[in-house]
Amino acid sequence: MRNFINGYLFVLVCVLIPVLFLFGHKLAAFVAFINVLFGLAILQYENVRMKKVQNRRQANSAL
Repeated sequence: MRNFINGYLFVLVCVLIPVLFLFGHKLAAFVAFINVLFGLAILQYENVRMKKVQNRRQANSAL
């Protein structure tokens, strides 16, 4: 999952810089804002997934 996030951020930078120069600051700010929301959603998903894994490990160790 971390590799996906790192790759996505790399693509974001590669897309955001040309958008900034070609279409202006407003569109680039909008693209950046949408991508921040997407990044937060991914981090929240990862957090929930890790909690489930931790709960599963605790349940298995209790047996």
